[in-house]
Amino acid sequence: MKQNLYDRLTTSKDEPFRDIFASLNLSGYALLDDINCDDELKDNIVRYIIFAYSYDSEMLRTHKERSKVKELIANKVGLSLIDRLVIDVLKNKNAPTQKFITWWLNEYEHPLWRRYISGLDLEAEKLEIMRTGLDMTISGTTKEIERAVKQLTKDSKLKTQAFQDVVLIRKQLDEDKAKLDQTQGFMEGIIKKEVPEAIGIYDSWAEYLVAKNSQKSSSPKINLVPLENTKEQVHSKV
Repeated sequence: MKQNLYDRLTTSKDEPFRDIFASLNLSGYALLDDINCDDELKDNIVRYIIFAYSYDSEMLRTHKERSKVKELIANKVGLSLIDRLVIDVLKNKNAPTQKFITWWLNEYEHPLWRRYISGLDLEAEKLEIMRTGLDMTISGTTKEIERAVKQLTKDSKLKTQAFQDVVLIRKQLDEDKAKLDQTQGFMEGIIKKEVPEAIGIYDSWAEYLVAKNSQKSSSPKINLVPLENTKEQVHSKV
């Protein structure tokens, strides 16, 4: 189901996305109904979300700054980076699109990937706090100066906390990335190379392995390439 939907959403030029979701009996598109815009813009927002959050996306560059990658994807699918709605979407401040992203991740993505891609967003938000300059202007009456000093102290603590959070978030992201490389990327690389026809009827390598292991012992064995010969085949977007 996921691959069918992903392929249709990322390659369709004329078919309205609302019709695609309806044809597959999926309710996800309705989550965007509260956005005050036409379906054409909603379709481009969906394209952006799929390319920015799906493990299968070829536009993802997780080693680059997340906010810049999201802007590049948005521009690529035809969204205006000066539109207020689009700005809110990219900054995760638009409630309907956040609901759609959550729906997509829960319905179609592996739990580890959900945590990883969401962690990239969180890291980007914390980095933005760190980079926001402090207002060092302190002048005026005694009370105004006291308020300014109090605000400066508060902002400094917020930036320091953001820095500490980024350190912890990055540590977890690196661990998750390593796991993704070792599991999803490696296994998909092998299976798609060795059994392209068999894997085609399943949504993921995990489903394929479950089906394969449930077969009777008399089933023909599939010889996988030794580990040392497959290093160049590993899927490595992350």
